[in-house]
Amino acid sequence: MKAKWGSFCSKHLAAKGARRTRWLVIAARLQGTLSAVADNHLLTRFSGCTIGLKDKSRSGMDMSLAGLLAVRGFDFDEIVQILLEHFQHGVAERDGWNTRSERAVRRCAARAIQHLASIESSRMNYLRETLNRYGQRQGMLGRTSNE
Repeated sequence: MKAKWGSFCSKHLAAKGARRTRWLVIAARLQGTLSAVADNHLLTRFSGCTIGLKDKSRSGMDMSLAGLLAVRGFDFDEIVQILLEHFQHGVAERDGWNTRSERAVRRCAARAIQHLASIESSRMNYLRETLNRYGQRQGMLGRTSNE
């Protein structure tokens, strides 16, 4: 994988200006994330593995990778750039970077970020409810022991 990653990065070093600088930062972060993931789920998906996907199409691959990147802390713009310019198994690789593929990739990134936010919100609500139940139980225990 290292040789493939090296050629992958070197082909993008020709970019200029802020876009090049931004990509270098994202590439370093992505490489660190890919090598640090214990279960290698992100790495296998980034490499094109469709195991576990119901939708094995390129748009399904884009959505899956966008979700994995969002969970690992990548923001909307970073996800869009990775899917448009650097993911070899997605819609943009097949169709090229055009208005339609950009819109599809932006939709994937937006949905991944929204889904992550709804999961985090659900977790917070569950935590609040659990703490409230615990507090009520403690209150009931306190009253019965005083009576």
